[in-house]
Amino acid sequence: MVSIDEKIEKIVRRVMGTEFVKEVLVRREMSFDGEPTLRIRVVYDDAKGEPDVSEMIAVIDQLWKTTSSEKDNLFPVTDFVSQADDTREAAAA
Repeated sequence: MVSIDEKIEKIVRRVMGTEFVKEVLVRREMSFDGEPTLRIRVVYDDAKGEPDVSEMIAVIDQLWKTTSSEKDNLFPVTDFVSQADDTREAAAA
């Protein structure tokens, strides 16, 4: 069975391109009101440019469809950050 993390990474790489996406980080959290949340950080190669807005929208749309069909009805919170701006401290925050 494919994990939700693997599904998310596959979606991101399929839409944005494997060479453009450097890393996809997924962390489970609980929101302030106790709802299960997924914090998703897409790290992209800024040497290859900026992500296209239509691609970011397509990723988010597909993530919503995928995570809402999971048994826990997970709420995805997604951010896109360049490799140059990514820090492990920010990813853990």
